[in-house]
Amino acid sequence: MLLSLFWQCLPAQTQQGHVRTLGRPDKKSKALKGVTIRVKGQHNPVLSDSIGSFSLLMTGLKNGDAYTLQQVQKSGYELNETSIIGQQQAFSDKVPLEIVMVSLNQLQADKQRIENNAYKAAEKNFNAKLKQLEEQLNSNSISIEKYQEEQRVLQERFERYQTLIDGLADHYAHTDFDLLDDNEREINICIENGDLERADSLIHRLFDPVDVLQRNVDALAKIDKQLAQAKGMIEKAYEDKAKVLKQQAKDAEYLYQLYTIALARYDDDKAQYYIETRAELDTTNGVWQTEAAQFFSSHLQFQKSIRYFSRAADLFRKAGREYELSFALYGLGSQLQAAAINNTQKDPAAEQALTEAVSIQRQLVQFSPQLYSKSLGIMLTNLGEEYLNTQRYEESAAILKEAQEVLFQVSLDQPTDENIYRVVNVYKKLGDLYLAMKNYSFSGIYLIDALTYGKMLAMRNPDYEHALASVYTSYESLYYATNKADKCKKMFLQAADIYRRLAKTKPRFYEPFLASELVRQGLRMIVSIDYDDICLGSNRDPNVVVPFLEALSYLNEGTDIYKRTITLDPTFDTQYEQALITLAYVYMACDADSAYKRLEELLPRWKSYYPDCSDNPSIVNPYFSDAAKQTDFYLSALRYQAFLCFYHNEPKKAEQYARDALCLNPSQTDIIPELANALLLQGKYAEAEKVYLQYKNELKDTFNQRFDVLGKANLIPKKHQNEVNRIKNLLK
Repeated sequence: MLLSLFWQCLPAQTQQGHVRTLGRPDKKSKALKGVTIRVKGQHNPVLSDSIGSFSLLMTGLKNGDAYTLQQVQKSGYELNETSIIGQQQAFSDKVPLEIVMVSLNQLQADKQRIENNAYKAAEKNFNAKLKQLEEQLNSNSISIEKYQEEQRVLQERFERYQTLIDGLADHYAHTDFDLLDDNEREINICIENGDLERADSLIHRLFDPVDVLQRNVDALAKIDKQLAQAKGMIEKAYEDKAKVLKQQAKDAEYLYQLYTIALARYDDDKAQYYIETRAELDTTNGVWQTEAAQFFSSHLQFQKSIRYFSRAADLFRKAGREYELSFALYGLGSQLQAAAINNTQKDPAAEQALTEAVSIQRQLVQFSPQLYSKSLGIMLTNLGEEYLNTQRYEESAAILKEAQEVLFQVSLDQPTDENIYRVVNVYKKLGDLYLAMKNYSFSGIYLIDALTYGKMLAMRNPDYEHALASVYTSYESLYYATNKADKCKKMFLQAADIYRRLAKTKPRFYEPFLASELVRQGLRMIVSIDYDDICLGSNRDPNVVVPFLEALSYLNEGTDIYKRTITLDPTFDTQYEQALITLAYVYMACDADSAYKRLEELLPRWKSYYPDCSDNPSIVNPYFSDAAKQTDFYLSALRYQAFLCFYHNEPKKAEQYARDALCLNPSQTDIIPELANALLLQGKYAEAEKVYLQYKNELKDTFNQRFDVLGKANLIPKKHQNEVNRIKNLLK
C-alpha cells in the first residue's frame, strides 16, 4: 500500500510532440496522424492525432531527465532517422519532441530517381574522360601503354563509384528540405539532378574545404579556453559553441556534397580527403565515422575502415544507440574477417563483433520485426559463415538455419530482388556447410533450392547473375567431392561463362572470381593426370594430352588474372600462390622456359617468408601440409632456378638463388656448382676459384659436367673462356 501511494504521489509530467513527413524539393512536410509512439518501460502506446500532435505521460521525470523511445511506427512509413529508436532524449515540458517520418513509396521513388541521375552524370563524365584519353592517344601525347593504364584506372574508379551510389542516393533521399536555406536547397537539388558542375560551383562559392578542419579546431579550442577562464562566460561560451556546432553541421554537409561530386568524377583522392576530413571534423559523430568506414571498406583499405568502424562502435555504445551500434559492429567484424583472410589463425575480435551485432539485432527485432528482420538475417548469415570458416559446424548450422527462416519470411513479405538474393545466398551457405561436413545429401537439397531461386532471380534481373554463378561454384565442389567429374566440369563452364561476361563490364569486381574458377578447375584436372609420361613424350594419347593442356590453359589464365588484380584485392593472394606452385611443379617436369617465368614470380615472394634464413617460415601456404614440405619445395625451386638462370644470361640472379638455398641449408652442397659458375661468369674470378678449390675433391666430377653442359649450350661468353679453361686445369 505504501509503494502504491508512493507512485501515485509522483508528479505526472507530459512530453509534447509532433510527427510530420519529410520535406522534399517539390513539397513541404505535412502533419502525420495515426503514428504509434511508445516509450521504453511503458506499456501503453499513444497515437498522433489529425495535426500530428501527441502527448507522452512521464511519471517522476523532471526537465533534463533522459528517456528512450522504444517504438515509432506507421504502416507504409519509416523513421527518417532510425537512430531516434534507442537514443536518449531529454525530457522537457516546454520543448516539443519532433519526429520526422518518410513514406516508403516516396523514399523508393526518390532513391531510384537520384540513382538514375547519378549514373547518368557518372556515365557522362566517364565518356568525356575516355574521349579525352583517345584524343591524347591519337595526337601521340601519350603512349598506348599509358592510354591502357589510364583507361583501366578510369574503369576501376567508375566501378567504385557504382558501389557507393546506393548510399549516396539514400543520403539525399533522406534530406529534409524544410531545414535548408535557399542556397542549401539549390545545391542539393543540383546533386540530385546530376548537375554536378553547378553544385560544385555553388559549394565553392559558399565554402572553402581546405581550411575547414583547422577552422573548426581553432574555434572549438577558443571556446574551451573561454570556458576555462571564467564561470561568468559559460552562458556566452555555450551560445558560441552552439553557433560553431551549427556551422560545423553545414561544413559537414558541404564536405559530403563535394565527396559525392568527387566520386562521380572518379577522383578517389579528393573523395577520400573530403570524407575523412568530415569524419575528423567531429570525432564524436558516429554516423560520420561509419560513412568514412564504408568508403574505405569499398576501397579495400581494411585498416582505415577498421579504425572508423571501431570508433563508431565506441560512440554508439556510449550513447546507447543500439541500432547503429549493431551495424558498426557488423562492419567491424566483416572488415576484421577480410583483413585476416590470408592468416591461418582467425581474428577472434571479428567473431566477437559479429556475435554482439546479432545479439543487439535479436533484441530490436522483438520490438519491430518489420524494421529489423532483414538486417538480423544478413548478420546471422555472416556469423554462420564465420563459424563455418572456423570449422564449428553445429554452431554454423544453427545460425544459418535461423538466418534462412528469417530471410525467407522477409522475402515473402517484401519480394524484392535484393531480399530474394539474400535467400539464395543463405541456401548456398547451408549447401557449403553440409558439403564441408560430407553430408552430401543435405548439401544437394539446399543447393537445389539455391539454384531454383538463383535462376529465377537472374532471369528477372541480370544484375544478380553473380548469385547464380556462386551457386554453380558450390555445385562444382559437390560433384567433385562425389567423383562426378563430367557434372563438375559442366557446372564450372556455366559459372565461368557468367563471370567472363560480368568481368567484361566490371573487371574490378568479377575478374578475381573468374580467376578462382579457372584455377580451381585447373587444379582439379591436373591432380587426376599422370603427366610424367606426357612430359617425356612417351604418352601421346589425346584423351590424356588434351585434358592436360586444357588444365594448364585454365591455370595459366587464372594465374595471370590474379597477378593483374592482386594489388587491388588481397583476398585472393593465397589462391594466386597455390596456382603458381602448381604451375611450377608441372613446368619443372615439362617446360623449363615456362618454369623459369613462374618461379620468377614465386621465389621473390617466398624470400620474405624466411627472414634471417630461418627454416621455420613466417607464412605457410595451405597447399602444403606443413612448413617442412614447403621448405623442401622452396629449396628444390631455388636450385632449379639457379641453374636455369644461366640459360637466360642471368649469372647474378643465379648467384643470389644459390646463396639463398645455402643460407637455408648450408650442408646442401649440390647447389655449390651453380654458385661457383655464377661467380665465374660474372667475372668474380678470385671468389670463384676459392669455391672450386674448397670443393675440388668432393665435387670435381660435377663441376666438369656443368662446364660440359654450359659449353654445349654456348652459354660461356668468350671473355670468360680462358678463365674457365684455367679452372678446368686446376680441377685436374
